[in-house]
Amino acid sequence: MKKGIFLILAVILVAALALTACGEETPTATTTAPAMTTTTAPKTTTPAATTTKPAATTTATAGQPKYGGTMRISRFTSEGVSLGDPLNHRGMNSWYMAGPALETLLRADASGVLVPWLATAWKEDVANKTITLTIRQGVKFHDGTPLNAEAVRWNMQYRMDGKMAAYTSFAAVKSIDTNTVQITLKNWDSTVINNLASGPGMIISPENYLNNGAAYAADHPVGTGPFIFKEWKKNSLVVYEKNPSYWQTGKPYLNRIEWITIPDMNTKAMSLISGELETIITVDQPQITTVKNAGFTPIYQNISGGADGYVFSSAIASSPWADLKVRQAANYAVNRDEYVKAIFGDLGTAVNQMVPKGNWAYNPDVVGYPYNVDKAKQLLAEAGYSAGFSTILIGSQDATMNKRVLALQDYFKKVGINAEVKITADAVVREMTTTGIGWEGVIINSLGQSTDVIDTMNRFYKGGGQTFVSMLTPPDYVKLITDAVAAPDFATKQKLAQALMKSFVDTYCLQLLLDTRLDVAVEQKYVKNSGFLKSLNTQMWTPEECWLDK
Repeated sequence: MKKGIFLILAVILVAALALTACGEETPTATTTAPAMTTTTAPKTTTPAATTTKPAATTTATAGQPKYGGTMRISRFTSEGVSLGDPLNHRGMNSWYMAGPALETLLRADASGVLVPWLATAWKEDVANKTITLTIRQGVKFHDGTPLNAEAVRWNMQYRMDGKMAAYTSFAAVKSIDTNTVQITLKNWDSTVINNLASGPGMIISPENYLNNGAAYAADHPVGTGPFIFKEWKKNSLVVYEKNPSYWQTGKPYLNRIEWITIPDMNTKAMSLISGELETIITVDQPQITTVKNAGFTPIYQNISGGADGYVFSSAIASSPWADLKVRQAANYAVNRDEYVKAIFGDLGTAVNQMVPKGNWAYNPDVVGYPYNVDKAKQLLAEAGYSAGFSTILIGSQDATMNKRVLALQDYFKKVGINAEVKITADAVVREMTTTGIGWEGVIINSLGQSTDVIDTMNRFYKGGGQTFVSMLTPPDYVKLITDAVAAPDFATKQKLAQALMKSFVDTYCLQLLLDTRLDVAVEQKYVKNSGFLKSLNTQMWTPEECWLDK
């Protein structure tokens, strides 16, 4: 690697902000419940979910849980624009920090299997395109109003009206009776049920939103969770206090949770070592080395659902990136193993497709583009660019992101692609990639991903909407996404997903895919059962189970 890249890669790593696409329109919510009807529950082509509440996981550590104490946590610098309004959440950071107050309809266990939560059971009827949820009885929001089918229906309708990406396949939602909600889909969508165990499945109090307004609700999360929101000092501190009326008897154990914003990664690590924090989440290799040397044991988890990389302006006919051979040349030009090791250390895995080995969608038949400078130059010559060409390489204002684009610039230069780096505000990058504006050249891509790669592909890379409009979306490639979404069973979905990986990489070379990352959390030894990074759904944790053994 050139000396220039080593200098570039000496910058202290800062974790990339997760980005999630969601609608900006604020719908007018209705307080009128649909007329109560009595129907016979449809037969399901999949086994009915268990109605048994999962057992508490307090046996995961030695000793009995202790009551009391404050859990102090730090993750990203930016907090997002909303905690209490899921329509305006900004990905993993919002979901993490809203988690003490807002709960999801379902949860995923350590192996990724869905389990009941605010919904105790669900039935999927592929033929009739419906999902029927049974809502847990006896649960109340922090404002004293009941969780029931109508409250869940309102939450879903609000997000449908607001055009939230995870709800675009919904045709209608209704409350059948007090504790039963039925979703009707436009077409069968195999990704919907997984989203109900993630941020899109977080349930808020309709009364809080309707009585106090959208702005108040965004800053004051009112849910059913084990902790009640108390304070938010923007870009500084979020405070929650114990919910004495939580629906799980005897929980939570903690008295208080504080999310503390610490911009500098080194300061964050030292705050953990000094005992000023209980947990830090999403740090980089230098800080991991620091905390390991101090006697801490990091917790690792794969971030599943999609790979990081760069997206070409391949849909713009006048762009060099519209040529398949040029896109392939760019892929051959980058030494993935070297790139990932230098930037992420032990926290990255070089990939040749959207998912790493071991993921259910991974296709071992994908060939990809192993590092080969001569091959890259040959393809550029065949495409008519033997003398190379100039392009724009767009990165965002973040130290780690800057390292990535500057490293890529150097790799491109070796094969004759002269890339002008433009470091751009996160908000501008988001506009280019998610609002239909588009871009010219190559743009960095590090979206917050779903645990289901088909959901990721369907939301962000299918075309026909506002997201990544400058990326080519060939019809046969789009059909594979559509068919995978509509798959009636997992075996069919997996087969289609693997075919999609082949199409995305070998057939059309639609992106420059480089890595998937491990997320990391580091905790004090006395922290028990926080649930951080214990599930493939990495943005979720278990504040109701957490206790401090001190």
